[in-house]
Amino acid sequence: MNALEKNHKTLQLLIKGLSNEEISSVKKYLNCFDDVFGNTITKTVNLFDLLTSEENYPLDYIIQDIYPYSPNVEAFDKLSKRLMEKIHECLLLDINIDRKDAYPDYVKAIINVRKKIMQSEILLGRGLTNDIDSLYDKIILKAQKFELYSELVEVLYLKQHYVGIRNGKDEYNKISDAIQLAEKCRNGVYRACSLYYDQLITSDFSASNQSDIEQLQESINDLKNLYSQTKSATIGYYYFLMEFELLKSKGQYMEAKAACLNLVDLIQDNPAIYQKRRLGSAFVMLSTNELYTYDFKDSALHARFAQDYFNKNTINYGIAKETEFYSHFYQGDLEKAHSLINALLKDTGSDSEFLFS
Repeated sequence: MNALEKNHKTLQLLIKGLSNEEISSVKKYLNCFDDVFGNTITKTVNLFDLLTSEENYPLDYIIQDIYPYSPNVEAFDKLSKRLMEKIHECLLLDINIDRKDAYPDYVKAIINVRKKIMQSEILLGRGLTNDIDSLYDKIILKAQKFELYSELVEVLYLKQHYVGIRNGKDEYNKISDAIQLAEKCRNGVYRACSLYYDQLITSDFSASNQSDIEQLQESINDLKNLYSQTKSATIGYYYFLMEFELLKSKGQYMEAKAACLNLVDLIQDNPAIYQKRRLGSAFVMLSTNELYTYDFKDSALHARFAQDYFNKNTINYGIAKETEFYSHFYQGDLEKAHSLINALLKDTGSDSEFLFS
C-alpha cells in the first residue's frame, strides 16, 4: 500500500466512524468555506459525497470523478488531507461534542476546558478583556470538578498574571496557594498513572514471587499517601485498582472484595473518574472475585450490572456475560447457565473460545 492509498484508507475509516448526525454536520460545515472567488469548494464536498455514498467506489474512480480532464494524484492527496482536517475541525464543534451519549462527561469537560483556555488567549491577545476574569473562573470551576489538573494549573497562571498586573501583588499572591495545590495534585496524578501502568505493562499485576509482591505493595503505599494528601478521586481510582489486584494475587479475596466495593463507590460518586466503561469493568472485577469466595448469587448480580454499562457484541460485554454464566453454573442453576451460554455463543460466534478459558 503506497502513501496515497494509506491516506485514503485512513480517511475512509474516519468517515465510516461518523454517525449520521455528524455526517450531516460535516456536510454543512464544508459548505461554509468559499474559495478566493466566493465559490463553494465543490471538490472537497464532492469527495465527501463520494465517500459517504452507499456505493463503494474504487480509488481510481474517485480521482477520475473529481479530476475528469486531467487526473492529478498529488492534488487529490492534498484534497484528501484537507477534507480530513475539516472533519477533525467539525468534530470539535459544540453541536457534535454535546450530542447525547457521544462522549463521557469527563471527555466533554476536557474538550470544553481546553477550548475555553484557547478562547481566553484569543480574547486577551485582542485586548477584549471585559469578561475574561469571569471566563477564567468558569474554567477553574470545571477543571476542579473533573480534576483536570494540567489545565487547572495553566488557567491559574493565566489568571494570576492577569489580576497581578491589574490589581497588584496582594491579588497576585492569593492565587499562589491554589497553584501549588493544583501542581501537587497534577504531579500526584502523573505519579499514580505511572505506577499503575508500570505494573500493568511489566507484570500485569501477576505478583509471582515475594519480590514482586513487595514492589507492588511499595507502589500501593505510595499511592495511599498521595490519595491521603490530595483527596484526588483520580489517584484514589488507581490506588483501589492496584490494592484489589495485590489482594487478589495473595488470595485474600474478602479483602479484595472490600477494595473493589470502594472502587465502585468512588467511580459512582465522582464525575472526575466516572465513565460507564470503568464502572462496568469494576463490576466485572467484583463479580469475578466473588467466584473465588463462592458468593455466586452476588457474582451473578454484579455480572448483570456490568452488562448494563457495555455495548452489546463487545468483548467487555462478552466477558461480563461469561462471568454471569460461571456464577450460575457453579451454583447449580444449569438451566440459566445453558441459556446464557447459548446467548454468548450467538453474540460471539459458535467458533469462539470462552474468554476465561
